[in-house]
Amino acid sequence: MIPGTRGVLNMAVPRIHLAFFGISLGLAGLAGTWLTAAHEGHVPIDVGRALVALAAVVWCVTLLLYVRYAVSVRGAFVADMLDSVGSPFGSLAVITPMLLAAQGIAPYAPTPAASWWTSSSS
Repeated sequence: MIPGTRGVLNMAVPRIHLAFFGISLGLAGLAGTWLTAAHEGHVPIDVGRALVALAAVVWCVTLLLYVRYAVSVRGAFVADMLDSVGSPFGSLAVITPMLLAAQGIAPYAPTPAASWWTSSSS
């Protein structure tokens, strides 16, 4: 068995840094910029929608890989949260889906989006 891992077939689980969540945040930011330009009539909106979808897929894959890493390596999550350099990136795992929801859900379902915002702000 490889030290520090628990797993079938003694395979090591690669470390997934919390900073990897910045990839999906950057894609979501690019999507937001593209959607703003599309609403002004400068670029096609379909590319912005595709970037939102891509950012969501990248976020989901990153989350699954990180959860797999954190569950497989004993103490990995605690060590990441105590790391003074890496721990701030943990917030991106929560911020990114909020940004994606604002870009991908609110324009198409304003009533649920508005009710979510009013219930969360009170």
